[in-house]
Amino acid sequence: MFTFSQGSACTALLVAVFSRKLEMTKAEKHVLHFMEANKITKRVKYCAANVLRETWLLYKNAKLAPTFNPNRVRLHQRKFLQAIYR
Repeated sequence: MFTFSQGSACTALLVAVFSRKLEMTKAEKHVLHFMEANKITKRVKYCAANVLRETWLLYKNAKLAPTFNPNRVRLHQRKFLQAIYR
């Protein structure tokens, strides 16, 4: 019975020490939050640029092109919808 309680105590002590070592400091949490926010901002800008590009290409191929090519228009419609839903 003594061995069991000693093993449990050692395990609890190890868990307490490792959990304290793995815990992030306040500064580390701020850096992580900043990096995540920066990553999300870049992703939003990238998606917005894709939407604008496909909108322009759709308009250019549908209205400004000398000959109407339905395949190109449909291609850019598809890409436009993909850009919106990403």
